[in-house]
Amino acid sequence: KPVVLVEGAFDCLRLKTLGLTNVIATHGGISHISKKLERLKNLRVICGFDADQAGRNFHKAVERFFQKPIQSLDWSIIGCKDPGEIKSKEDLEKVLQINKRNFKFQDKWENKI
Repeated sequence: KPVVLVEGAFDCLRLKTLGLTNVIATHGGISHISKKLERLKNLRVICGFDADQAGRNFHKAVERFFQKPIQSLDWSIIGCKDPGEIKSKEDLEKVLQINKRNFKFQDKWENKI
């Protein structure tokens, strides 16, 4: 499964309570030289950062680190700024389904919930 990176602990906890267990919080601060990201170098990651400028900046930092485009989840399609605001499993599934269509996952992402 790919690992979903989110900004904060509450974002991570909310996704885990909704059944998405492959989530890691960066706790608001990362850069292209981050030791947190170094541990993920051999994993497939997806950015689940906030739908705001800071989230876009974090996403760019992750892409610089991995030196390639990284997929991103868009919380704004369900009217949320970040995953901590998701109201239901159904809303999470909407975001994941759109992401699956856009990026054609070739792993066991479908089995995560």
